[in-house]
Amino acid sequence: MKIALICSSYLLLSVSLAFASIEQVVIYDGSQVHTIEIHSTEELRNQLRDKISAVDFGVVKPRQTKIKFVNFKNNTNHVVTCRGATFTGEGFGYTLENFEVEPGETASFKVSFYASPASASGGKKGKLDIRYAHDEPGQEDVLSIQMKARIEK
Repeated sequence: MKIALICSSYLLLSVSLAFASIEQVVIYDGSQVHTIEIHSTEELRNQLRDKISAVDFGVVKPRQTKIKFVNFKNNTNHVVTCRGATFTGEGFGYTLENFEVEPGETASFKVSFYASPASASGGKKGKLDIRYAHDEPGQEDVLSIQMKARIEK
């Protein structure tokens, strides 16, 4: 009886340690999404919105986080201020602080996708909305970027 109790306690401890040692994997793949350029005229802004491609995280395994970098270039004659971002879609996100970009300068920020172990396999879609002010003070705009990933177990 003592041997059985000791063996079952050892087995329970081994299983607990095995599950505790499973760690999330973070992958910085270093790939850049093409630069998002901000222009002062409405016509140029509309043309750019049509050209923005989706941020594609590719295949992501459960418990993995993939991070990509997005460049934000100011092609206006005024300072552009990013006033935050909203991520929609399961697993998509990152903390994006407010920042300013001087005329002609570029700033980079990170976006990520985390594949939760509870998520179903298959394609996932999300969206990033970036709020920014440009041109005259008080004038704001929103830039939307589609995001996608594929979970494979």
